[in-house]
Amino acid sequence: MATWKWHTGPSGVQIGDIVFCNQDGTKWSGIDHTAVVTKVDSKGNIFVSQHGKNRIDYPLKKQKTKALWIVTVYPNY
Repeated sequence: MATWKWHTGPSGVQIGDIVFCNQDGTKWSGIDHTAVVTKVDSKGNIFVSQHGKNRIDYPLKKQKTKALWIVTVYPNY
């Protein structure tokens, strides 16, 4: 089991968070891509990694998506 926290903006986003994207619409049911936050720089810019060599530490602001959700997952030990 785990607990989680959804982010409504970039504040509090950290390495290891999961990003869910809907590139064609704005509904959760249309999620078609996922990524992992792999870097947050000193300016607060978020970078993600996905499949493929060209998607390592890719700037989230360049992600072509209409809607996205970010979640931090905390394992319950």
